[in-house]
Amino acid sequence: MWCQEMGLLCLKMEVPQQKGFPDRMVLDQYGNTTFIELKRSVGGRVSPHQAYWFEKLSGMGFVVGSACNLDEAIRLVVLARL
Repeated sequence: MWCQEMGLLCLKMEVPQQKGFPDRMVLDQYGNTTFIELKRSVGGRVSPHQAYWFEKLSGMGFVVGSACNLDEAIRLVVLARL
């Protein structure tokens, strides 16, 4: 809902045969893209497959991270817009 209110597009990602790809992709009207791996609790661990995608996507210039609550997810999206 926050993404809709901010005019952002938030897509749930399911990439076949690409284990560990981030759960969500957030796009804004300026071409900024944020990839977010959602975790259920504080201290949730990033798997080796997820770490691979974090490194691959961030190496391409995307903002990538994990979030266990809305505030953390918003911080990642804001970071992509800076």
